[in-house]
Amino acid sequence: MPALSEALRPAPPPGRAQGGAGVLPAHRLTVAAFDALARGGGGVEALGVLARAQRSKRMLLLRAIVEEAGDGTTRDLYAELARAHRRSPGVVDDVLAYPAVGVWAWRTLSALTTRGESAALARLAGLVAACAARLGERFTGEVPVRSGLAALPSLGAAHVGGRHAAVRVGPYGTRLVGGHRTVRVNGEGWLGLSRRRAGAATLVLDDVDPDRFPPGVRLRPRLAARETGHWWKTIAEAVELLRRHHPGSAEECLAVTGVLTPVAGPAGIQVSASSRHAFGSIALSVPVDAPGTAVTLVHEVQHSKLNALMDLFELAPPDTGERFYAPWRSDPRPVDGLLHGAYAHLGIARFWRVQRHVERNAAARVHAHVEYVRWRDGALAVSRLLAGRLLPPGERLAAGMREVLESWLDDPVPPEAARTAAGLARDHRERWKPRRARAADPPLP
Repeated sequence: MPALSEALRPAPPPGRAQGGAGVLPAHRLTVAAFDALARGGGGVEALGVLARAQRSKRMLLLRAIVEEAGDGTTRDLYAELARAHRRSPGVVDDVLAYPAVGVWAWRTLSALTTRGESAALARLAGLVAACAARLGERFTGEVPVRSGLAALPSLGAAHVGGRHAAVRVGPYGTRLVGGHRTVRVNGEGWLGLSRRRAGAATLVLDDVDPDRFPPGVRLRPRLAARETGHWWKTIAEAVELLRRHHPGSAEECLAVTGVLTPVAGPAGIQVSASSRHAFGSIALSVPVDAPGTAVTLVHEVQHSKLNALMDLFELAPPDTGERFYAPWRSDPRPVDGLLHGAYAHLGIARFWRVQRHVERNAAARVHAHVEYVRWRDGALAVSRLLAGRLLPPGERLAAGMREVLESWLDDPVPPEAARTAAGLARDHRERWKPRRARAADPPLP
């Protein structure tokens, strides 16, 4: 694989043809790895391909931003990033892989190409500064201030004034100056990111970066120390539960997820989200308990895997406007949305299939059985509905999902739990019926 510094070589001036050097590598997923993903897992090989492909995606976004912007300052920053990578590729790779960088890159490129707006370009200096700070090298630039914060992705943010802050990085540390206020990294006024080790992996709690997650969720402001402690305690319990009883899922969650983003949600109810523009991040509300947090992580990692797979393969045809019932949503869904939901709920069903034999409390055990049956049957119904509606790679994916789900149909389940699951599914379908006029509604098994 070519070095990232080759792909991040200085962009040629407008009108100059590009040479052959720095061509990004092709990403190849073996049939066996694809089929492992189709069965809801994946393993180290498949996840490695997906992660490397996402890194290439970030590189392509950066390249497109530089060429679309076409100004000297942006090109100079891009060249500085390439030089940093030649010196320490691992550090630059880590910063580029940070989810907020993906959100910023997509937001910036969209603004440039659709509205001709270049204001977001200024954050490129923050990206270069973050690399320099982690390397202990010199850099001087200017970063934007949003809501009183000047952020350095993967490091944190400084409380400063004004609309822009000067950032100076050197062997003796990093400081940001804005609105007559000077803040040193790790000094007064600096909001660092909370980190915890999870075996060989590191998890980050990002509650400060303005680009920590795309629009569509209600981001929580900076957590208080007590809240942060609760988060880490519950996350640690969830990870331990996964490691002890769901080792495959634990491996995937820690391989795919590096950043947790706090969002607002109803009290006592876990809400979560993932985004194809923020690979490596999961947005979630206050963790309630270990099992609920564990299944939430599994759920969102399934979405993350499928998002990454969709960047490599065309799984679903262009949207025709046709909409369908999904057993887990109150709104009619397009084909690609159905596929996403079925894949996520395959992972959820796999979790509860094991967890029902782990729970010691009788009520919790019944709940686990109910969850297993409901989402197994729902995911199977949708995966059957998808047959013939996807492109060839998507058909192969859905077939793998069906194979696994059908193999679970003979699992013994307490009759009362099966009846409860069927009743919940029926009630959900009945509540959905008023929306039928706005959606195709083929019968589900």
